[in-house]
Amino acid sequence: FFFQAEDGIRDYKVTGVQTCALPISGPLAAEVGTAVHLALEHMDPGDPPERALAAAIERVVARLTVRLGGELRTRAIERASRLLARFVKGKLGARFRKVRIVARELPMLSAPGETGPVGFVAGTIDLLARDREGLVVIDYKTDAVGDDGIDARVATYSAQLAVYIRAVEAALGQPTRGELWFLARDEVRAVG
Repeated sequence: FFFQAEDGIRDYKVTGVQTCALPISGPLAAEVGTAVHLALEHMDPGDPPERALAAAIERVVARLTVRLGGELRTRAIERASRLLARFVKGKLGARFRKVRIVARELPMLSAPGETGPVGFVAGTIDLLARDREGLVVIDYKTDAVGDDGIDARVATYSAQLAVYIRAVEAALGQPTRGELWFLARDEVRAVG
């Protein structure tokens, strides 16, 4: 896969499962997360892994090329490509290929429940799928988080995922559980 960088042609073919430890934060991390979510939204679980990865990286390069310039673009594309390679070639990719997709990037609007007496909660469910155990709300996480911080991140994200689970159960009348998919760690954490 090639794209024209300011300093010449870059080859972004990713081979093997590489580390995802490139240090990024703030707005750049948000750009990477959005680009990776977009690529996963369009990924075909029936594609062979190499084809799925190629299409995902093409989508990431296209998005980040118009959003960022120079070294920031290069760093973002490298980070996103490594996350996607780890996803496709790891345990998460294998799990993704086994579930039946019900919906992707599903807009969600729900009563506040335990969050307060008025208003609403709005969000987007990354992936609603069905596996052998039933419905599962899957939330992709692109954070670079180590062993010492993973439990705190799971606790932080669990509240959001619990709202999504309640909304799906209310809408479909079926028991639903949740999973946080940490792409950089190639790890699933069950919630609810």
